[in-house]
Amino acid sequence: MESMAPPPLSSTSATFDSRRDNIINLACTFIVLVFFFVGIYAFMYIEILVWLIDKETTKKKYFRLRDVELGRLPAGERIQDQSDGEENDLAKDQTAVDF
Repeated sequence: MESMAPPPLSSTSATFDSRRDNIINLACTFIVLVFFFVGIYAFMYIEILVWLIDKETTKKKYFRLRDVELGRLPAGERIQDQSDGEENDLAKDQTAVDF
């Protein structure tokens, strides 16, 4: 009687295991790359928001100064009110430096 041949999958089980391991490694690498690029995107998004907020603040100060120079202040507001606020800010800065 002839000897029985091994089942067909027994000879390829090592190949199947290595393929499965390669697929798992590829999936893990993909997940790590997705997290990496999402992190970069989130960082850049936050940096752009901070830049826009700073730019808007600078723009408001510029337009405020322009309005003061042109004499177009909102109703009821005086230039003295504006300069008092600036002096208070300077006083705060100087007290922060003096120890």
